[in-house]
This record gives sequence, structure tokens and C-alpha cells, in this order.
Amino acid sequence: MISLDLKKCNGCSACSNICPKKAIKMLPNDEGFLYPCIDEEKCINCEMCLKVCPLKKDKPKEIYKTFYGWSVNDQIRDYSSSGGVFWVLENHVIKHNGCVFGATYDYSDNVVKHIMVDNKDDLHKIMKSKYIQSTIGDTFIKVKEQLSLGRLVLFCGTPCQVNGLCSYLGKKYENLILVDFVCHGVPSPLVWKYHLNTINKAGGKIECVDFRDKTKGAVKYSVKIHGNSTNYLRWHHKDLFFKLFLDDVILRKSCYDCSAKGKNRCSDITISDFWGAEKYGISNEECKKGISLFAVYNDKIIKILEDESNFFLKEIGNEIMINKSSYATSANMNEKRILFFRDLTQTNYKKRGKSSTRFYLSKKIISKLRRIIKK
Repeated sequence: MISLDLKKCNGCSACSNICPKKAIKMLPNDEGFLYPCIDEEKCINCEMCLKVCPLKKDKPKEIYKTFYGWSVNDQIRDYSSSGGVFWVLENHVIKHNGCVFGATYDYSDNVVKHIMVDNKDDLHKIMKSKYIQSTIGDTFIKVKEQLSLGRLVLFCGTPCQVNGLCSYLGKKYENLILVDFVCHGVPSPLVWKYHLNTINKAGGKIECVDFRDKTKGAVKYSVKIHGNSTNYLRWHHKDLFFKLFLDDVILRKSCYDCSAKGKNRCSDITISDFWGAEKYGISNEECKKGISLFAVYNDKIIKILEDESNFFLKEIGNEIMINKSSYATSANMNEKRILFFRDLTQTNYKKRGKSSTRFYLSKKIISKLRRIIKK
């Protein structure tokens, strides 16, 4: 039977996918994060869950090469969070009659979950960043099924989800492409629900959620929420949910001691935004459109990108990726996290959120000073 350390479990779902008796379900805790829960009546003590847990395995991997680039197709680049490298990879897989597994925003219940896509018209569903931890469900089982059929498969997820899939599969597959990204940490789905309800007070249907809207450019991206009773567009530094995320208040506990940072990953490529690209001679105009920075760990990815005529590709030093803080270093837990989550409800969410972020605290002080000066 699995022995769970809540501070370390990242919710990758490898244990629930491997269980032969379906005795493990991923259920939300009081913070909204999914954790494995065992039905002891079904459990046969086979210990497969213990064997598959990626936390018990080291996966040291050195960066082979690092590149930056962008799609020369403006439509694809505009829709992408950064430069569009993920679209090139997923499109390559679809062109070769393969399938892609990635995270999509489900508007029926406003959650993020992993799905399979095997046609070009649906590729947009799993593009762009989603700042909520996705539900894996039985995705790992489906990935293995498709691999066994001989199909080319791409799986994209957080580094811990990719590590979980690798551990579940138990061996390498030549027809598998693994994509992860530089991850700051995963915010709580419950906090997102409260945030969304605060904005969508009328309770109408949400039709569009974009965590990385480029209306004001890729660097000053905005949170966009649109529905039949809501029209919200806010620069991410002024959005309460994003501030709580960036200030490390609402991350999963395992994110403060992440087991999938730096070399400890088993992906083929790690994707990131190329912030500060103008320091390397790239024009401000290109930076505003979004630029992908990515580390590759083998030649497989390079061959795909080099064969893509609609993608500008340039090699750069590995130290640029290695020195990115979120690539190798875990977030520091905000001292206000415990108080924020204590008896958190929809009613007290906004008040606690504002008192837990540096932005809102400084804004409150400035506002008070202005009132004093005015008097």
C-alpha cells in the first residue's frame, strides 16, 4: 500500500494509472489539489503504486543544446504563449498520423484536464499556458495504448507529470516525444474557481479563458475571461490570482521542494519564454510577439525543427536555460500561505488574497498616503 508524504506528492497520477484493481482515486484535498486516495477493500497490496512513484527515482539528464526561435506564421505565433515551438512539434506528430496528449481548458466545469488530439483542427485546444494543475485521469493508460499500436505520440505536461509518465511506462519508446516546460509551480484549482466566481458574479457561461492574452504584447500579457455576462481583461501583474501565483502563495506543497527541477527530468525538450531576449540583439518588435527558448536533450527534436521551414531557429548557450531560476530552483513558500488557505471560502477569498500579496499591500499603503496628502 502506498505511503504518502503530502509535502512531496506532486499528483502526477502514476499510481492511480498503474493500480491493477483501480483502488486508487485522485481526490481533491481542502486546498483543491488532487492526491491519491486508496480504497482498502480493493487494495491487494501488490505495491505497484510504490514501485511506479517517480519520487523514488533519479533521472539525471544534461542539456544537449539550447535554442531560441519563433514561428514565421504570424497567426500561429499570435495564438501561442511564446514563439510557437510547441505548435511545430504537435503539428509534426499529426502530419505523421500520430496523436498528441496535452492540457485543455474544459468550459463545462472550468477545470484543466489532459486530452488526446489526433487531428489538426483540434490542436488549438492544447496550445497556450494554463495556470492550473491539470487532471491526468487515465491519460497514461491511453498513451501506452497508442504507443503499443505503433503510433507516434507526443505528451506534454509539467516536468513532474512527464516524469510520472516515464515511470509508469517503465521503458523507452522510440515513437514517443516528451515535452515539458519551465514550471514555476502549479496553482490551486480551488483558488481559480473562487477567483473566476469573483469575476463572473452573474454566473453566466464562460466561453473564453486565456491566461496569456497578447493584446498588450507577449511581455505584458493579460488574463482574459470572456462569457455571456463577463468581459474581463487585466494585465497579469494586476490580476489577483496571478499575483497569488507569482508571490508563491497558492502553489502545491510539493512545488516548494520540487523533485523535477534541473537535470531531474526525462523529457526530450523543455520549453520556456525567452524573457530578456533584447539583451541578445533581438529587436523589441520580435520580443513583443513572443519568443520561445528551449533546451533539447537529444537530436530527435532538432531534426523536427530543422525540417520546419516556417520556424526561425537559432542556437544559444546552455547556460541561459540553466541559469533560469524556475528551471533549476523550487519556489520559496510564502509565509502567508498557511493563513491564506486556513478555512478558505468564496466569501473570504478576495480579502485574504489582497492581504497576502506584495502588490496589493504596496497599493494599499500608497492609497493611504495619497489620502493623507490630500487632507
